[in-house]
Amino acid sequence: VPPGMLVVSGDVLLVFDHLQLSFPQEGVVGVAAAAPVDMARRHGVYVSGERSRAVRAYLHKPGPDELERWHAIAADGTVQIDTGLLWFDAGSVRRLVGLTQNEHVARLCGLVPRDEARPGGIHLYADLLFPLARSTTFERYLADTSDGPATADIQAARRVIWQALRDTPLSAERLQPAFFAHLGTSLEYWRLLTDNAEAARTCAWTNQAATW
Repeated sequence: VPPGMLVVSGDVLLVFDHLQLSFPQEGVVGVAAAAPVDMARRHGVYVSGERSRAVRAYLHKPGPDELERWHAIAADGTVQIDTGLLWFDAGSVRRLVGLTQNEHVARLCGLVPRDEARPGGIHLYADLLFPLARSTTFERYLADTSDGPATADIQAARRVIWQALRDTPLSAERLQPAFFAHLGTSLEYWRLLTDNAEAARTCAWTNQAATW
């Protein structure tokens, strides 16, 4: 991979052939995998053209109506789910570092003395990724509440982020085939281990017990 930063989600099991993946594009590259529509409500969805990697829209925890409106559902009933892998090239990393010098962003990130800090935080998807998609408007970005309330502090930081990141290209790499499983809750973890035959085959798991 070229110089940059790879962000990896810690609550996801992602199985794929690594030779599928490369990061030749400039800007930010999200990694997508086909997943059932009902998973979209808990994750992000990339919408891009069949022959283009450029992301037209990034849908954060969308409902069925929003998926239909953006034609995000493929013929086989799947959506391009955000796998939790995000690549930032060197220029994008420099922009992110530069954002921490702004007082509105620094206060939300806890980079100032404690009595000047603000509750909340900067969210990777709602605050940093959402404004990169071409379809996102400034008004919609300011008002977005998918990761929490759009407080005055959040909106002040988003105005700065919009100016710094808006022109950053956003594209998506599709993994096909791939196996994606979210392990955000104990129930999801238990079901993956006990009820998911596809996962067992993909990961070569077998039913074994050991005692001492």
